[in-house]
Amino acid sequence: DYHARYNLALAQYHLGDILWDVEPYQKSLELFQLLVEQDPEDSHVHIDYAITMVSFALLIQDNHQPETVQE
Repeated sequence: DYHARYNLALAQYHLGDILWDVEPYQKSLELFQLLVEQDPEDSHVHIDYAITMVSFALLIQDNHQPETVQE
């Protein structure tokens, strides 16, 4: 179901944000990609997808966590 997948993607994003961890962000990005493919005109999905990508990029560039950058 589209809405359930959207809510799961948001939950994974928030989990990644809270834990500052790569894995939930990756799961969220995978789900957002599926949602974009399913409905390319849903602007809410595009915005949340972009926010997740920016947050993920900040995490992997975090100089205080060099092991994360290597992953």
